[in-house]
Amino acid sequence: MKKERIRSLDEMPTPIKLTYCKLLMLMVKAGDGGNQLKLAEVYRLMANIKLTEEARIELLRFLEGEAENLTFLTNTLVMGASQQEKNIIRFSLIKDLVIIMGADYVVDSEENLLLLRLVNLLEITEEQLQFFLDEYQQDQTFQEQVERNLYEDMLHEATAKAMALGIPLGMIYFSGGIRHGFGPVGIIKGLKKLGMKKYTKNHSLITGIATVILVSYGTYHSMKWLLGWGSRKEKKYKELLYDQMKEIHFRAIGYAEKDILQLGHLIQRTGEEALKNRQLVIYKLLDKTLGTLKNTKPKLI
Repeated sequence: MKKERIRSLDEMPTPIKLTYCKLLMLMVKAGDGGNQLKLAEVYRLMANIKLTEEARIELLRFLEGEAENLTFLTNTLVMGASQQEKNIIRFSLIKDLVIIMGADYVVDSEENLLLLRLVNLLEITEEQLQFFLDEYQQDQTFQEQVERNLYEDMLHEATAKAMALGIPLGMIYFSGGIRHGFGPVGIIKGLKKLGMKKYTKNHSLITGIATVILVSYGTYHSMKWLLGWGSRKEKKYKELLYDQMKEIHFRAIGYAEKDILQLGHLIQRTGEEALKNRQLVIYKLLDKTLGTLKNTKPKLI
């Protein structure tokens, strides 16, 4: 018996991903009619599922035009998918809609109504919806923890380097080199003192340098371990996750840059004045979105 292959969202056909993103765009349009914070989240989500350039341009046309029937879009989205893939699509969509709703920090009645309509059409239970809302809050907390850990890592690195430098200088100080100051002459004499052989009493500059290098190396790595680098597995997981977040974020910036160029060419070829004006509105919104992406940090999605 052939085992059924279950595809993740990024592996699904472009028409499914396009319909999926159209539903996300409905949340962008809901409420105030669209802003760069919500559209920036959509670009991150499009980067995550690797939506093609042609599909993204069609999506921008959808954003400027009249909304399609919600029931039709929802039915099209899950048409032909296996039960497991339907669950992947349904649950991912609700979670992503919650992300977009929270992007501008204000959730209005129109956004809530759209979410509840889709929850009903996709047969999401109240418990499942609450789970996604809770998960969104947990993701925000985790995002803060990742950023805080990165900041602490920088402090740990700086402390370890400072100790690795400070202890050898202290050794030179107590070797007697301070009488000549911490200039080149004083440091060389201090190094020679450190390299003094026990029995011959001869001074060796090379031995002193080697001693300082070994002490610095040992101090640096010891301090890194002592300052909390013991939880390596958790830290490695967070580093990998943050690297993935950065990759998606920079891919989203690349998408927005390409789409601005394509939309600019499209506007130049448009003869109808009313259509051109609508396209210009989207162009300006996309330009603000690109600025938002470039001036914000990668986010967990």
